[in-house]
Amino acid sequence: MIRPILVLAVVCLLGFSGWGQISGAWETELILLPAPELAYTMLDLHYTIDGDWTISSFSMFTGSGFAAQSFGISGMLGPAYIEGKMSFNPSSEDVVTVTFPAACDPQTTTVTLEAPAYMWTKGRAEWGLMGTTFIARAVHFAYPYAPSYHWPCCSPQTESYILFCLTGQGEYVSITGKFEDCCTGLSFAGALIELTGLSLCCGITHDVTLSFSKAGFEYVTFTATSLFPLCCGITFDAEVKFTVDSKVATITPRWEGIGELCVTLFADVIWDEGEHLFGGIEIHGWKIRCDLGGCAYIEMLTALDVDKVEQALKNANDAEEKLCEFEEKEEYTPLFQGDEFEYIKLGFCGPGCCGGTYTVDVALFFQHEGTLFGITRVKADAKVPVMANLSVFTSFAMDAVANDHTLSIGWDFQF
Repeated sequence: MIRPILVLAVVCLLGFSGWGQISGAWETELILLPAPELAYTMLDLHYTIDGDWTISSFSMFTGSGFAAQSFGISGMLGPAYIEGKMSFNPSSEDVVTVTFPAACDPQTTTVTLEAPAYMWTKGRAEWGLMGTTFIARAVHFAYPYAPSYHWPCCSPQTESYILFCLTGQGEYVSITGKFEDCCTGLSFAGALIELTGLSLCCGITHDVTLSFSKAGFEYVTFTATSLFPLCCGITFDAEVKFTVDSKVATITPRWEGIGELCVTLFADVIWDEGEHLFGGIEIHGWKIRCDLGGCAYIEMLTALDVDKVEQALKNANDAEEKLCEFEEKEEYTPLFQGDEFEYIKLGFCGPGCCGGTYTVDVALFFQHEGTLFGITRVKADAKVPVMANLSVFTSFAMDAVANDHTLSIGWDFQF
């Protein structure tokens, strides 16, 4: 079945020049240190037919060979906007660990991938009716190709998984229902309720997001803007997020004309379950970020308890996945190495010589002792446009402790 699909996709992408136009991007990164090799090269093609429908193809190669291939389609069908995407495993025959939900037995298993193979298909439709926007989303996974190989069903329900979501979105309220099928029939899996732009008084607005599954509560977020207005255009925004095992409070002072200062506090609430008494707040660390306009900023993070800060950052990374945005994303990489506990990051930008904007980010990592000024690592990333449709980027890291230095260079070409 795969071969006819591939042939059809190639024919549709090539077509005849009178049917539409091809655009896309070619991005490549080459590793120079510690040893020269290809990190990746990606080709993203879009073929537009009569301005109404677009057919796309995405291909990626790494130093190990053909790594990824997907095809997509999008366009208007009557009053509804439709998009879909299908992805394949071109060549990987790796042995992977599949993780099942906590209630399953066994919890994990190993699977040898077969290639080439079909992985998943995703679809989305959006239309408006009587002032309300409706969004229907569906995804079908072939075992074991769920994100990060976290299979949503228990063994032996390992043939396929279907997720279906329906969202109704008004001016202030959005309600999403999630339904899933583990080869046993469609059943309710969870819901997300979002209240946005609700007014308290004096120009203060707040948002509330509540998520729960059939197993119970997942998280709730309270966000308020324009709190405690002071003189000279100074106001505060605040956000408090409670999950099952973490609490994060963020206060953002806003000062018109000078910049935006954001303070994130990593802390836990001390609560006596037996006496139902509040015992205070245990602070694990803090992050301060000041946006100076455009893409210029300075950011500092200090961890009093590195393990708990890392766990809070991991929880925040995992919680970024919305109820029905079942997308593959990178696994969380620990921020600190060895005895590191702090970093300072600087970012700035400016107009490129040939159009566009160059960006530079530099980060310094620190430990308490053992190195000059406590500096352990220096990381720098830069992207510079050299033509209207061509940018060159580079990444460099120097480790003063492990002497593990890396350097890479690449380009992004738009056509």
